[in-house]
Amino acid sequence: MNSAYLKSLAHISRNVEFVSDGDEALAAIEQRTFDLVLLDIRTPTAAILRTVKLKSPDSEVVVVASQPNLAGAKEAVRLGGYDYVAKPVGPHEVINLSGAALTHKRWALHAEQKP
Repeated sequence: MNSAYLKSLAHISRNVEFVSDGDEALAAIEQRTFDLVLLDIRTPTAAILRTVKLKSPDSEVVVVASQPNLAGAKEAVRLGGYDYVAKPVGPHEVINLSGAALTHKRWALHAEQKP
């Protein structure tokens, strides 16, 4: 994830953590929970998303793909990803995607709490 994304999210008062690769991301998810995970991937892969959702099922995941394709998008959604977007993604789009994903999470949690 590039520094523009981090600055965009930090600017709107989000707690933001950066990791440089999949191993660091999985280690961070083992240690604490995250409301939102932005996965910046070079190639479409389901393995990372599957592992993130397994270890942190309540995290909303947005996949940001360098080499997007329809099959990758379908797989991301099937595995529980909130959205799948193609690069380039501007700072405003990152803010909007993050806000929408977090709103979705709040509604989902609210719906689960109803008797």
